Formats: sequence, C-alpha cells, structure tokens
Amino acid sequence: MQKLLTPPPIAVPQARAEETFFEDTCPPVPAAGPSREESERDYCVDRIDDELTFVTRDDDVCYHGSNALSILSEQIRRRDLLPISRQQANRLRARLQLARDALLPFFSDENQRRMTVGLTSAEKFVDWWALSKERRKAQPSYLGREHRLRLRWLQNALHNLCIEDELAESASSRQANVIASLKSGAGAAS
Repeated sequence: MQKLLTPPPIAVPQARAEETFFEDTCPPVPAAGPSREESERDYCVDRIDDELTFVTRDDDVCYHGSNALSILSEQIRRRDLLPISRQQANRLRARLQLARDALLPFFSDENQRRMTVGLTSAEKFVDWWALSKERRKAQPSYLGREHRLRLRWLQNALHNLCIEDELAESASSRQANVIASLKSGAGAAS
C-alpha cells in the first residue's frame, strides 16, 4: 500500500510577551513641552543674545546694540514676565560686558560714562528678570525708573548714531552721483 506523503507540521514560533502588540494600547504620551509664555521668554533671551553677539563681532554695532536694548526694554515693561534662568541671566550679563568694549569707541569721552551706566542698568534689569515675580515686587520702584531711563538713554544714543551713519551714507551717495553726472557731462562736452 502506498503511503500518503504529508508534509510534517510547520512549527509556528510563539511571540514573547514583550513582542506582543495590543491594538487597544495607547502610544506613550510625550512629555509636555514648554508653555507659550516660556517659549516667548526663551525666544526673547535668544534674540537679545544674538543681537549682542553681532555687537561683539563689530557687525553694525550701534544698530544691533539698539535692537538688543529695545527687546530688553519691551520685556521689562511687561507685568507678568516669567523669570529667566540663572544660566540665561549669566549668558546675557556676559554678552553685555563684552558689548561694552565694542560700544566704547562710538562715544565721546563725556558720554562713555553714560554708556557704561546704561549697560550697567541693562545688567541690573537682567538680574531683576531672573528674580521670582514676588521678589521683583519687593524692589523699590524708583530704582526701576532710574534704570529704565538710563537704558532708554543708551538705546536712543545708539539709535541716533545709526541715523547719523545713514545720513552720512546718503550724503556720500548723493555726492558720488553728482560727481559722476558732472564727469559724464564734462566728457560729453569735449
């Protein structure tokens, strides 16, 4: 009699428990990211840091210095400003100290002291920004007002230097155009 050839049974590997996937299981929930306020605060700190980096690299010093102080001024006017970390405060303070050397040559001897006082006020505001909201409220208001005025003086002085530079560039360009037109007119007349 003929034997029927049947294939041997196929062994199906059994899945281990850790390899088993259950469709009704939710994927892990990612950790919550920073809040909108924290992201805005960090963005502002990074912008101030970037602007001051341009100052220390001698790249349009007055323009970037004015921008950095403008951003800082905007932040310190806000009522419910989130505190910055000590690391962020140290980073901004270090940049402000480096910016001092880049900014000094743009000021007369008389105004160099005011510029230094303005940067010191900026550093004080960075320290203030790092305080908790409760500790900020305990600070005397007259100090904040005086520092704000010194910071504003420096921001305005840098902005004015930018305007003077733009005016000088405009006059130089206009002069070059007049000379070019006179030369072209003189060449046509000969």
